[in-house]
Amino acid sequence: MKPQLFLKIICILYFNFQYVKIVTAQSYIPFPDTSANWNVSWSDVDCYVSGLQDGVFTYYYNGDTVINSNTFHKLFRSGLCNQCCPPIYFLGNLNGYMGGLRNDSINKKVLWIRPDLTTDEILYNFNIVVGDTLKGWLTSACPDPTIISIDSILIGSKYHSRYNFVGGICEGALIEGIGSTLGLLEPFFTFEGGGVLNCMRNLNNIYFPDSTGSCGIIDFVSENKLDNNQFILVRSKDKIDIHFDDNFIFDSNFSVSIYDILGRQVFNSKNQKYYFSIFVNGLGYYVVKIVNGRSVKYQKG
Repeated sequence: MKPQLFLKIICILYFNFQYVKIVTAQSYIPFPDTSANWNVSWSDVDCYVSGLQDGVFTYYYNGDTVINSNTFHKLFRSGLCNQCCPPIYFLGNLNGYMGGLRNDSINKKVLWIRPDLTTDEILYNFNIVVGDTLKGWLTSACPDPTIISIDSILIGSKYHSRYNFVGGICEGALIEGIGSTLGLLEPFFTFEGGGVLNCMRNLNNIYFPDSTGSCGIIDFVSENKLDNNQFILVRSKDKIDIHFDDNFIFDSNFSVSIYDILGRQVFNSKNQKYYFSIFVNGLGYYVVKIVNGRSVKYQKG
């Protein structure tokens, strides 16, 4: 083969490779436009002191509305009980209409209009790079959250871009087409409590954290607290120990799960035993979820 022809082939292959990289990097996955729901939990040390159980609730679409000539998906919340720990905002009511969401796919943003306003605002901005500081409603409890890295996560058959951030009392990640690992409308807050996105479902397919388990709409949470006095959680460098009281009564629906900062389940067991010793990867932020019957408890580990 002539050297000139060989170089030409190499150049063509290099150009095609670079083109594929650019097209892939420019692809953007918007929020769902059809049936979707997000299941979230919220805990707070002040709620614990006051004897309130952790909040576990659902956001879901129910119809559309037109505001200022733009179509929004109507977003509702359900399942937050009167004795459950509320997020650090109410938006007028525990459950009910939480406002409207719409995609701005051209600019890689998700816009939100609050129920008491007539103009929208940026809820999620995915048109960002490493070093950018996040702004808006979600950062109201977190000083200057900054993007420290960008990677991707395989959800279903597609890779969704993931934007990892840290700022003062918070750390977490934004995920294209999903929301935040810290919830949906929940302001970033991970000091002595905060939100956790437990799962996200679209058209009956579970997209986060994976396709296993269930992610049904929570429409009722009983006023039944799993008391911290019934167990002791001890965190060391590389493990989490859970000791249940000898008088603890196990329900048939019992499980212990652990999630990392990105919402990934790293441990799950339905074994009814009084002691668990679970190895984890270093001193990062983990959320321990204990389910016993209709009682659910979330606690940092």
